[in-house]
Amino acid sequence: MIEMNIIANQSIEEDIIEVLEARGFRDNFSLFSPLFGRGRHGRREASAIWPEKNVMFYIVMEDDQIDVLVADLKMLKEKFEQEGIRCYVKRDISRLL
Repeated sequence: MIEMNIIANQSIEEDIIEVLEARGFRDNFSLFSPLFGRGRHGRREASAIWPEKNVMFYIVMEDDQIDVLVADLKMLKEKFEQEGIRCYVKRDISRLL
């Protein structure tokens, strides 16, 4: 199994949800919003000084689902060049409970 974390600007949250739903993850993800942080493009703190904020999606999937989802996310990144989107993957996870 694979664990994927997608961190993105909140402005493309609904677009990511559409991609996830199209790939069969309608009810199989967790959404953390708002997500605050700092990166090389500045802070995301939802404040008067740093107004933007991020979101994070947490998804666990079978190994054979990753390639198509990553391809869709790459297309989304190309469509929204100015908005931040990052994807991190951890392979070979096990369910304990």
